[in-house]
Amino acid sequence: MSDWELKWSKTFVTRSEALQAERFLKKKKSRKYLEYIISGGELG
Repeated sequence: MSDWELKWSKTFVTRSEALQAERFLKKKKSRKYLEYIISGGELG
């Protein structure tokens, strides 16, 4: 059994777009923002 649970996912056209989104989210370092995204808010 894993301790991790997938909360959000999105399909990107290119790997470059996916990596850019990952860097964007990691730079935010905001729990409120991540909760907003998980609840259905738009990335960016």
